[in-house]
Amino acid sequence: MPKLRLTPRAALLALVLSACHYDPVIPEGVECHENPDCPAGYACVAKPGTEIKVCCRTMQCGFQPLEPDASPPAPDAKAAPPPDAAASIPPDAGADGAVELAADVAPPAPDAAGDLAAPDLPPDVTAPPDLAPDLSPDTGPSCPAARGGPALVRAGSFCVDSTEVTNEQYAAFLADKTSDVSGQPAACKWNTSYVPDTDGLIWPYLTGRGNFPVANVDWCDAYAFCKWSGKRLCGKVGGGRLATVTAAAGTAGQWFNACTNGGRLTYPYGSMLNRVACNIGAPSDAAMYVEEVKHRATCQGGYPGLFDMGGNLEEWVDGCDKDTGSADNCAVAGSSSWTGDLTPDDLSCSGSVFGTPRNTRFYLLGFRCCAD
Repeated sequence: MPKLRLTPRAALLALVLSACHYDPVIPEGVECHENPDCPAGYACVAKPGTEIKVCCRTMQCGFQPLEPDASPPAPDAKAAPPPDAAASIPPDAGADGAVELAADVAPPAPDAAGDLAAPDLPPDVTAPPDLAPDLSPDTGPSCPAARGGPALVRAGSFCVDSTEVTNEQYAAFLADKTSDVSGQPAACKWNTSYVPDTDGLIWPYLTGRGNFPVANVDWCDAYAFCKWSGKRLCGKVGGGRLATVTAAAGTAGQWFNACTNGGRLTYPYGSMLNRVACNIGAPSDAAMYVEEVKHRATCQGGYPGLFDMGGNLEEWVDGCDKDTGSADNCAVAGSSSWTGDLTPDDLSCSGSVFGTPRNTRFYLLGFRCCAD
């Protein structure tokens, strides 16, 4: 059974205020003791004339590292793990193999722009078997052409966006709609703007973040985008919406079927949890740990060409317990980049489904669309 839970906005806000932010660019004033305290692309450096160390991009703020080795090490996809790496294995990785960690996949490393780099495997290294499951191929007709949003891939009897909707794609929707919010379902009559909230993120998005998934949009915003793009918010297989949040975690739901390859998989990439395959390992809920869409080749599935069904952002689904207004409990599926103390079951395709109010806007919550 899926776990129903509300997004703990108040608690998460406290964490955000104490964390390094990607937006604005320089996380000014965040104290640190060594480089691992800082996000990828930042160094732990001293403020001029003080003994205080803060996380900063040295090329932008002008601080000088205290020692030559203070800057982040160069990425090395084949670097061996430290001797005590076993101590970092989560407690749920028992002897029965319930959790599988891919030893061949290196953790994200800083790229030239300072963002998290994909854990790409070297050309001569084959991905672990569970990261390349025997997925059922696309045997149906080609997916229909859409007006906007990500490219569609076939998932059995329907089609689904290959990635989460991006900032750039959502901006095109806003430019076309301007202030027109007509045509929404009755349960969205309260929604007077499609513009994303700015809690924890900047909108309009910053230069260089066009290919990051759009967040801080409510259920009605997601529904309107999918309708505008010639698709629909992923709901019931065969058409229409799911009658309950719980139904989104079963075979009646399009999102569930896409994530599990029609019920064949537990996680989008295989049968066992892999904590580096998808973006689920962030040290906090800060938005800076979200990656570009299609950033990790290892996070593909449950169908070929389908990415980030686990990790990065949670995603809205067309399944609500009521159909009355802003407070309706509606389905969200898929884990975000920060999973806290969630169990392996919580991170599975079915276990990741939960309910939150229709008017929720959260910086780790986005969406993708489907087409029949």
